[in-house]
Amino acid sequence: QGVQYSMDAWRGGFIVADAHLGRVLRVTADGTVSELVTFPGTDTVPTGLEVARGRGHVATAGPIPPLPTDSTINRVDHDGDVAEVAGWGDGYAGDIGLIVDVEVGRSGRLYGLLQGHWDLDPIPDNEGFPAAPGTGEIVVADRAGDVRPGGAGIDQPPSFELVGRAAYVVTP
Repeated sequence: QGVQYSMDAWRGGFIVADAHLGRVLRVTADGTVSELVTFPGTDTVPTGLEVARGRGHVATAGPIPPLPTDSTINRVDHDGDVAEVAGWGDGYAGDIGLIVDVEVGRSGRLYGLLQGHWDLDPIPDNEGFPAAPGTGEIVVADRAGDVRPGGAGIDQPPSFELVGRAAYVVTP
């Protein structure tokens, strides 16, 4: 059922983002599956996951059609409690794109990966279309949780990983 979009190691097993059913699943090493987080309705769509320092982080999109301004980065505790920790501040200077992945840097700073600028009309007929080519970017959250541009010009990326001081990005 659902669409399992991403996964990361979690407490001896895994967490898995189920985008279509709006939940984050916990999978133990023996294969037992349970719900760690269930978001209400389809207003919050989990996309990318990151586990760092004992906490999970999940990037989420908004309701269908997903508007980039509804994207956030959330913290998930071991008991399933969720809190928004990063989003769009009033002073954001880049193109606002859909956050599809999240990473925690060496200093504990949060980074998000934007699929890119989605310049189509937000109507059901345009649902599922990717962002404009070459408009993806990496954003970084400041201490207040407001994201700011960090690196632009990436072509429709779905995922990235931070290794040391480098970001490795998957592109089509």
